[in-house]
Amino acid sequence: MAHETRTSEQGTVFDAATVRDFLLKALGHDTVIDQVNELLFDHVMKRQYHSSVVAESLKPIIDEVLSVAVFEDWDWVAQALTAEACEALGNENPLDRTPGAQPQKTQTRRCALKNLDPGELREKLAEIYTQQQFSLRRALLAEWMIRKINGQTGISRKQIKADAKADAQALRAVDHDTAAGDNQRGAHTPARTETLEVNVSLPEKLVRALSRDEALALMHIGEQSEDPLKRRRAAILIASNVGCTTSQIAAMHAIDATQVQQIITAFNARGMDSLDVPLF
Repeated sequence: MAHETRTSEQGTVFDAATVRDFLLKALGHDTVIDQVNELLFDHVMKRQYHSSVVAESLKPIIDEVLSVAVFEDWDWVAQALTAEACEALGNENPLDRTPGAQPQKTQTRRCALKNLDPGELREKLAEIYTQQQFSLRRALLAEWMIRKINGQTGISRKQIKADAKADAQALRAVDHDTAAGDNQRGAHTPARTETLEVNVSLPEKLVRALSRDEALALMHIGEQSEDPLKRRRAAILIASNVGCTTSQIAAMHAIDATQVQQIITAFNARGMDSLDVPLF
């Protein structure tokens, strides 16, 4: 089912889930939380309002704060954001520069990233997107990486961001599997019948748990390798790691499900070396 969207008067399309998350964060700020809590207390404990009344009462709470903001407030916010952006991206703040003076050179994380190729930048971008929430500093670095990859490859910024988020999902799956494996190793060994039940419940996730380095290496190969066979094998392993079934993977790559099984089995036995070994 397609995601719900909202279109602004300016024509910008927002995902409904993003809009709702923004509103929740705004309504949780210290400035308005007392009003929100009072409204909710009366609704839940005193049962004074219908839920529709609560919904209609929330927007004015945010609007009231926005209505009192004057130019000086927005200017202060702009300067604060600009200062943080300059610090994050390693640029001198124009407000701090003496007229006619040359800009100072600063050593920043961006300097360390500037010589990376698109595949390496995509890996760094995926690491940022593994976090559900991140600071303005990291958001600006992510935007810089997206623009850098776009300039080097011609791939649209929208597609670069979508690919990075898909890579991040794969990395989160790796971390989840690794944590689950550590918990299982530290727990009491279950009876044989219990183990069989667990194996039967997860028949399609055939690739073994990947380390973080393996996941990053597979994503790099899938994006950068000049060998189409290696690119396909890496893509198959990543797809299996994030939960795609054998039949789904076979359909994606227009190959037989048996070949998918062989690629995964070889990787589970020999690791990254299996990508260079002929299977069929």
